[in-house]
Amino acid sequence: MFPFRNLLQFLLMCCVFSGPALAASQTPYTLELGVTHTLDSRHQAEQRRVHVYLPEGYADSGTTYPVLYLLDGERHFVHSIMASRLLAEQQRTPQMVIVAITNNDDTRSRDLYFERDKFTAFIQEELMPHIQSRYRVSGENVLYGHSLAGQFAMHLLANEPELFDRFIVASPPLKGIVDDVYNKLLQQGKQAAATSKVLYMSLANQEQEDANAFDGVHALVTQLEKEAIGHLRWHYEYLDKESHITGYYPSLFNGLTAVFADEKISH
Repeated sequence: MFPFRNLLQFLLMCCVFSGPALAASQTPYTLELGVTHTLDSRHQAEQRRVHVYLPEGYADSGTTYPVLYLLDGERHFVHSIMASRLLAEQQRTPQMVIVAITNNDDTRSRDLYFERDKFTAFIQEELMPHIQSRYRVSGENVLYGHSLAGQFAMHLLANEPELFDRFIVASPPLKGIVDDVYNKLLQQGKQAAATSKVLYMSLANQEQEDANAFDGVHALVTQLEKEAIGHLRWHYEYLDKESHITGYYPSLFNGLTAVFADEKISH
């Protein structure tokens, strides 16, 4: 039988020796993923923050890279880095520079809907030149947007097609604007100078999606299936196991794979 006095001594020793270990385990761990840029936007009369990630080996490669622009970047920056690194290692996508455009609850609806022309001007005339002047980028741009940001991405595809080459759009509320988007894409395809575009769209489980997203995307898919648009390669995926929120993770991962499926990737 273990004597009580010995047991008490044993417990005291455990407390003494566990103290430093416990303190060490509470030390915050900081992981650097990129750098933050603050831009003075004249179009929006405010400061905008973006986070930039450079792919592994960037400093010594001497090559140029496509850029993945993230709307709602504060939400998607970390998981997009992990996805892009894994996909590049598997030679399913090229290595990419990632630019996360941050936003907040006060400005999100303004930028993505009510004052989208000013937000578009910020991206086109201020952010993109800023990135192009500071990093080795190829001029090929990919845009990712979820929910209302997905609707904004579709707006750019229809109205400002020269800005981005590949679009990854998750759960966009398209109901009410499907005909406008489709007709503008159709007109683009009829122009001799139309450049090729790639579009990936996804929806989560119908019970988890808003009708504006579910009905709208299905209406657009139906039109795209009836009459092909020459300059547009598109792919639609129904994520029946996902909710509106969880769907943006697999949408980015699968979307990157889909929009680069026509590329021969070298590591």
